[in-house]
Amino acid sequence: MGYVYAPEAVRLRRVPKLENYGRLIKITRERLPGIGLIGGVIGGSAIIGQQSIRSDLDLFALSTAEHIEDVLERVSDIVYQATQWHIGLRPSLLDFEVGRTTLHHLDAGFYAHLQWAARNGGVIGEDPLPRIQSQHLSPREGACHYLTFKSRSLSIKRSSFRGMPLHERLDALQTALESPIHVARKVLEAYGHPFEDTKACVQEVYRRHFPAHAEKLDALVTCDAWYTGQLIKHLRKFELGPYEEVLRALEPCLKTSFYFVRDNLLMLAHN
Repeated sequence: MGYVYAPEAVRLRRVPKLENYGRLIKITRERLPGIGLIGGVIGGSAIIGQQSIRSDLDLFALSTAEHIEDVLERVSDIVYQATQWHIGLRPSLLDFEVGRTTLHHLDAGFYAHLQWAARNGGVIGEDPLPRIQSQHLSPREGACHYLTFKSRSLSIKRSSFRGMPLHERLDALQTALESPIHVARKVLEAYGHPFEDTKACVQEVYRRHFPAHAEKLDALVTCDAWYTGQLIKHLRKFELGPYEEVLRALEPCLKTSFYFVRDNLLMLAHN
């Protein structure tokens, strides 16, 4: 799952190159350590070599309270480098004093994602996760919050889609393609079903435990893979009209994604 690109970005090839993910991870390992950093975790499919040209990365950094600005400046430099390579890098910075309370911003799902990344070689410096208060984190509460938010978001995007400017329509299509795997991951966590944090594994385990809702998930994952193939085709030889047809072909995913979220929301509400 990942970005949906504007025609102009595809025409100008403002899309990540696969080899730059490894370069960005290397630069992050070199530049993030320093004054004020307790530890960091970089996460995403790229840390196990399974990235696509639509992948993004997560960067979490735990700082001392005294040196928040020092760590933030280094994180900012890394994010800037990512933008030069057209790679989406989502930074998350937390200081130790807030991290040891129950009011930090990490939810159960993101904490579990960082744990998976740490187990797979994503730690930079010291593993910061044991330093963060996590006993209060509730996978079910996190799932309910996420699905409620996504249900509202998708309903707004669907009802507003025709009048949106291009960048908002692309964001809506991206949400429709990204949300299902995130939803499936949250639901598996809420019900305590273990899984490896990769798209293929999440899809397989979800299908096994919730077959009644798996058809929509499978259809959306298939559509997402189809778009990746079309994107690669148009990066080789861009044609505006056919690429706009590709984007229009994604629009039914908004409806499918909305009802997939709704199905899972009702399942959580009743079980």
